[in-house]
Amino acid sequence: MAAALSGNVPLPDEAGTDERPRALGSLAIATAVCVVLALAASVLLAITAHSNSHHRAIAAARVAALQAAKQETAVALTYDYRSLDADFQRAEAGMSRKFRANYAQTAASSVAPLAAKTHAITTGTVAAGGVVSATEDTARVLVFANQTVENKLLNATSRLDRSVIEVTMVKENGRWVIDNLQPF
Repeated sequence: MAAALSGNVPLPDEAGTDERPRALGSLAIATAVCVVLALAASVLLAITAHSNSHHRAIAAARVAALQAAKQETAVALTYDYRSLDADFQRAEAGMSRKFRANYAQTAASSVAPLAAKTHAITTGTVAAGGVVSATEDTARVLVFANQTVENKLLNATSRLDRSVIEVTMVKENGRWVIDNLQPF
């Protein structure tokens, strides 16, 4: 007992056991819980950061795809019978490889003969547009297009055609291009 009072020997508790092992066990459990909570917080933070990054990428894709759809649709709707080849090439530059072949065939077999015969001059504009859906590499956009048409068959000097077109956009070689045009 004298040794215990001097501080060299631990005093037993009422049940006759030492408190240090229990205190060390509690400390180990508390430390383990803190480590697990810190790891869980780190994982949650990483997931949240990745999700935010993905949402920002989608938002940026929506803006870029809409802008490109409006611009490239206007170009595709604009041609002059006196410069058809150059006008079609300009339109094809804003199209995917897949869609370009389809457009070229339609332009050559339908649009060019009729435009040459009627001396057609068209000017396309897009009044408004909106993104229907988007990923980082694809988008579906609705555009409200106007096409002013002048030709020798018209009684008036020109005619305004209005249409809604669903434009499928894809990211190809780092830029947004038309992959399909579908009247709505």
